[in-house]
Amino acid sequence: MVYSFCILSGEIDEFYLRISIDSSSTFEEFNQFLQESLGYDQALITTFDIVDKNWNKLLEITPIDTGFNLPSQLTMHTTTLESVIKEIHSRLIYRFDILNDRAFFIELIDITMEKNLKDPVVIAKQGNTPEQVVSESFISGVWVPDELDQKQASNDFGDFMDYSEIYGEMLDLQ
Repeated sequence: MVYSFCILSGEIDEFYLRISIDSSSTFEEFNQFLQESLGYDQALITTFDIVDKNWNKLLEITPIDTGFNLPSQLTMHTTTLESVIKEIHSRLIYRFDILNDRAFFIELIDITMEKNLKDPVVIAKQGNTPEQVVSESFISGVWVPDELDQKQASNDFGDFMDYSEIYGEMLDLQ
């Protein structure tokens, strides 16, 4: 079977992506194809959420096994699309920027029963693709606070050169 998905952005109204992929593909293959199609860095962590018609999370599909053995969590490497997506209008949320909780909204819009597809294909694409990471503070997979973040942290917590300012009061209580 071949699944056709419509992918929309909550940030850019004009963005639209339609792809077709074989239903026996894993979520890992789906993830790789999405990242390539969008021009995203594949080193960053992504997740899929299987959701209901109101976009409420039912199941999470992660790139690695977290070791918690939760029934609501599967891994991308071993989970096929057809094992969790069974009918037209099934919905997913594809979280591509975990730190900033940014995602695409995906809906299965067509199933072609009597065909198989060797490689996934982009059927249609329009609008600008949202940037993968919105903060310039994220460089090469490492969070680097910029000057504004450092200034804000200083304002929030103060500059402590002498920790007795904090701990001294506690010592006086003994």
